[in-house]
Amino acid sequence: MEIASLPKASLRIKGKYAQVIVNPSGKHDGNAGLFLNDAIESHYSTVDGVVIASPGEYEVGGLKIRGSRSDSHSTYSLLVDGVDILLGKLSAFEKIHGKLSEHAMVIIDADTVADVSFATALASNVLIITGEKAQEVTSTFVKENVKNMSKYVVTKDKLPQEVETIQLSA
Repeated sequence: MEIASLPKASLRIKGKYAQVIVNPSGKHDGNAGLFLNDAIESHYSTVDGVVIASPGEYEVGGLKIRGSRSDSHSTYSLLVDGVDILLGKLSAFEKIHGKLSEHAMVIIDADTVADVSFATALASNVLIITGEKAQEVTSTFVKENVKNMSKYVVTKDKLPQEVETIQLSA
């Protein structure tokens, strides 16, 4: 599986057989476009495949996606190549973090600056912070413990034993 930062705060999650573009802005190849906040219909044209912009259960090319809603933001649980991922905006996680369960990987779109210490309890292997305010959020972490990358590649059997924190940026 590969998770890569794309321009304009977009993200690509690529499994063996399919890929999802998170918050697509501009034309991207992908089996699905997944929107974390209220999607504007004009953005739908940037998606070649299925548009996922609301709660529900989806399966796209072997990727399983379950979405739920909090105010105007959606959070998603994905199963990609056997790795369970929790994905959402920091502002949404702040409101519902007590209701969230542990996942192997947690991807936070830092749309605000806040304490993300609750996320380390949710991520059993990898915590990825991306988005507009990722630098400000990770500046509170011990520098040696945050890896800066433009893409992160891992397989289920190669997940780190202790929580690894990644700042993902284009």
